[in-house]
Parts: sequence; structure tokens; C-alpha cells
Amino acid sequence: MGDDENHRKVCIVAWAKLCFPKISGGLGLRQSRKVNSAFMMRTSWTLYDRKDVFWVRIIREKNKCGDDPILKINVQKLGSNLW
Repeated sequence: MGDDENHRKVCIVAWAKLCFPKISGGLGLRQSRKVNSAFMMRTSWTLYDRKDVFWVRIIREKNKCGDDPILKINVQKLGSNLW
């Protein structure tokens, strides 16, 4: 592929091609945007469904949402959304 003992060539491949299944010539990697969306949905579901989990109680108390089924976060100018 253009390499020799003294010099290694950099092979540039599009990320989309790396995400193809191995059978199609890719590496079978998952697309980071889809993985991130799945993690956000799982976290959202946990915030909605598991009010007894310690970190959920902390987030709900910090944002003063009480027993509302949907978490409403008021963005403050100072500080992060989480803390």
C-alpha cells in the first residue's frame, strides 16, 4: 500500500466507510451520532422511570422538578446544566 521499511504511508479512509459492516469491507464500527442518541434516550428514560436512583434524585432536586414526569431544566447563566 505504498509502505516500505523506512517510510510508512498514512491511509485516509472516510469515517462512513469504517462504519460499514465487516462483510461489506468496513470495520463494523458504530456511528458515534447514533450511539450518542441512544445513550441520551437511555438517560432520559432513566430520569423519567427510575426516580429512586441516587443520581436521578440529585438531578431532580437540583432542578427543582419534584414529581413531574418530564424533567424541565431551566438553564441558568452561571453554572452547568448538570450542577
